[in-house]
This record gives sequence, C-alpha cells and structure tokens, in this order.
Amino acid sequence: MKELFKNLNKRPIAYYPAYAEITGSVKSGILLSQIMYWHQAMKEEPFYKKESEWLDELAMGRKEFKGAKATLEKLGLISVSVEGNKRQTFYYPEVDKIIEKIISIVPKGNNAKCQNGTLQSAKREQCTYTENTTENTQILNTANEVRRDYIAEIIFLFKDIDPCYEEWYGNKTQRSAVKWLIDKFGFEEVSSMVSALPAINAKEFVTKSTTPWELKKNLGKLKAHFDQTKSKPNKLTIAI
Repeated sequence: MKELFKNLNKRPIAYYPAYAEITGSVKSGILLSQIMYWHQAMKEEPFYKKESEWLDELAMGRKEFKGAKATLEKLGLISVSVEGNKRQTFYYPEVDKIIEKIISIVPKGNNAKCQNGTLQSAKREQCTYTENTTENTQILNTANEVRRDYIAEIIFLFKDIDPCYEEWYGNKTQRSAVKWLIDKFGFEEVSSMVSALPAINAKEFVTKSTTPWELKKNLGKLKAHFDQTKSKPNKLTIAI
C-alpha cells in the first residue's frame, strides 16, 4: 500500500485555475498547464510529445484529450505542427496570447493599473492593483508562471545528476534551496553550477551533491572546484 501511494504521488501536475477560466474548460486548463510546464522545462524551445504520452501523463481519455487540444488551438493559445521524417507532433504555446488572455480576466472594477501599458512590458513587469484582492493576486501569479518558472528549469537540470529527480520535484525543501541559490547567484550562474556538477561529482574525494539542498549545503566545500572553471566558457564563476 505504501508503494502504491508512493507511485501515485510520484509526479504531481501543477494546475492553475486561471487557465481554466481563459479556456472555459477545466480539462483544457489542465492540458495548457502541462504544456506550459514542458515549455519552461525545455527552456522555451519547441517540444514534441506523443498522444499516448499525454494520455498517460494526464490520465485523460483520447476523446477528452482531443477536445481539450482542439479548444486550445481554436482559441489561438497553442500551435501544433507535425514535423520531420518521424512525423513528431510539436507543441508551440502562444505565450503573448496566453498572457493577454490572463490579464483580460482581471475584474475591471478594481481600478487595475499597470506600470507600462504594452503587452511586452506586461510580460516583464508586475502590474500593481489598488485593490489587491485574492482573485487578482492569483491571476497575476499565473501570468508570472507563464512568463517563466526558473525553479522548475533548474530542477529539470538535475535529471542528468539524479535519475530520481522527479520524486522530489515538489518537495518544499528542494524548491526552497533552488530559490535561495537563484536569489543569491542568479539564474544563469546556478544553471552553470548545476551543469558542472556531474564532472565535479565524478572527482575523487569530493563531497557529492545530487540535489539542490545538498548543493546549497556543500557550496563552501565545492568553492575550489567551481573556481577552477572561471577561465572556461559556459562555466560558473561565483564568489562565496
């Protein structure tokens, strides 16, 4: 029974209610949530996925999935293209359109004011509302998630270090460690740090770090190894 629940909780799916509101469907909202997850995890590059993989991942029936997918395409929130000799189905989320839709559902009676009125700046800057209602905060948080989930991107890099990284993906301790690292060193340097870990972990007499929490804990001990990469391109340069 414990093993059953372990498997059930192995891979939670983040679902944002605002996605359901802009699509008019909970199922479409769930699919859009997962498309955006993979979009961010793949560093905003196009990604492909088989229909069978979606059905297994989302526990949807084929008819449910096709309906949700058709809704997203009809609304212009995603583009789908079959490419290559292997006829792989690529998914392209229309991020500008998604953000525009999310911002449009903010209640108009709350005197919403944005620091800059253009859509591009809305992607970069957080709108400030004179009445900071729970509903507005939730919608704004979803817009920020669409913009980029830096924590998810860093955790995804650990797949080459710890094959079981998905088991601790939603762990608060691990996510807090990633946030601390990003706040202290910045996203780009932390990405370089994690990318350098496999080679560093392979060295003898080096304290191994296979999770974000271990990396945070061992930063002092690993300083010398990171310093060795200062003169090399695409490597981490930090001062601890």
